[in-house]
Amino acid sequence: MLTNLAKVQASRKDEARADQTLWKALETDPNMDNALLWYVARQQEKEGNDAEVAAFRRVSALPGSWRAQLWLARSALEAGDLREAMAFYEAALGRVPRPAPADFVMQLSGDLGTRDIFASY
Repeated sequence: MLTNLAKVQASRKDEARADQTLWKALETDPNMDNALLWYVARQQEKEGNDAEVAAFRRVSALPGSWRAQLWLARSALEAGDLREAMAFYEAALGRVPRPAPADFVMQLSGDLGTRDIFASY
């Protein structure tokens, strides 16, 4: 509901209020995919492409956050940093509810499956 309210506020050009409401939505549920990815996109629009990792890191610090860690792990894999990626995956695994949501398992296994992670061993 908060994410939808933020979208209405943004459509009315009330950007500051939309940002506040969107952040409140993430504080309420930091793993809501739509809110998380919209938040990251808004940060990129304001601050450029380098803001993506910073936005995911900010959300990853919220209690109960695990989805942002998956995206940070993907970013680390893309940068070729397997150790950092595995640290993010471990953090996410420590926070995800049991049983893990299907989209969690799909992203984790998909990211690892599409990278040549064993080349460094």
